[in-house]
Amino acid sequence: MEWNLVVVLLLTCLTFRHGESAHVLGTFRNTVIGGQLRQMVRDPRGGHIFVGAINRIYDLTMTDLKPSHSVITGPVKDNINCQPHPSDPCRCSGQDSCDRYNMDSVNQALAVDKTSQTLIACNNLFYGSCMKIRISDFRIVENVYRPVVSNDVNDTTGSVVMMVAPGINSTHGNLYVGATRSQVGSVVYLDQVPMIASRKLVNFDLASKNRTTETQIQLLPHYKEAYFIYFRQIFSYNGFTYFLTVQEESLDSRDHVTRLRRICQHDTRMYSYAEIPLQCNVNGENYNAVQSAYLGKPGNTLAEALDVRGNPNGDVLFVVFSKTGYRTHNPRAPSALCVYSMQTLELRFLQAIQECFNGRGMTGPEVLAFPIRCEHTVSQAGPLVLIHFWLLQ
Repeated sequence: MEWNLVVVLLLTCLTFRHGESAHVLGTFRNTVIGGQLRQMVRDPRGGHIFVGAINRIYDLTMTDLKPSHSVITGPVKDNINCQPHPSDPCRCSGQDSCDRYNMDSVNQALAVDKTSQTLIACNNLFYGSCMKIRISDFRIVENVYRPVVSNDVNDTTGSVVMMVAPGINSTHGNLYVGATRSQVGSVVYLDQVPMIASRKLVNFDLASKNRTTETQIQLLPHYKEAYFIYFRQIFSYNGFTYFLTVQEESLDSRDHVTRLRRICQHDTRMYSYAEIPLQCNVNGENYNAVQSAYLGKPGNTLAEALDVRGNPNGDVLFVVFSKTGYRTHNPRAPSALCVYSMQTLELRFLQAIQECFNGRGMTGPEVLAFPIRCEHTVSQAGPLVLIHFWLLQ
């Protein structure tokens, strides 16, 4: 996501006492020409936020948004016709240029590894590679030349979400990535960035691999260039990693809808993958496309309205939606805020899974797995492959 250079980043404090109004705590403007701001993540220890831009990553203080550190990430010599490691040779055919030349490093995603106190910053170069920045002195300590995120820098066609959360075979967690399928470059390397992946923090390889399954979810081959899923938010809750996305309602429809997807953080085969629709209706108007979301605790009044007051697990998901036009996922005014109890959303997932175990519905969705009718089963052991959850609508 790209922010305008004039009103770059505002940290506001909203007060709700009668007669008081919101006021701006601080403003940060990127003075580098062409250096649009694209991503932001908060240091979980507090005190700092990290902002990804073009050719720079900034460390800002939370109190006034003053830059305390910055690191230059580009331009760097690269070429979309070359392999995703700077030391690898370039092999081109026809009229394609094989010389590496200076390219802007466009930040695509940021995530904080709390255990190692490292900021993971991924960009468009070398087919979506990442670097590790030591937070204490804000220096690049390692470049990992492996395709991890989308290399498509166009905000209307590409999207990436990323976070560090508990995972498998690691006390430090895993890196979870959701990415829109890129159309820029060689399919050989684009295929190395799946729709959803769980990765090791040490080298960003897939967290688990065996002969038949890996910790990744890919679109079926014949849909990779025809069906696009746009990622808007990622969060961790109660042993699952959740992804909020916008996509076409079906292969036969050009209307866009919002889906909430999740995977179990200890699943080595991604059999736990599931998705449900998420709708926001305000005064009879349908706001179909999620734009952003925040997981947090409700105040007393909201907790009572959602029937979660006094519940230690009474977290709620605040989601901003907008409307979209026909055949496009791009938002248009106006927007709306809808709030969901995580307890209710968890129940919806369980109900949908139970429906399939009871023999109702289809596996799917069809862009991820060939649809077959759910079969009634007494035991819930074994693989649960990609439940098709349209039945909840």
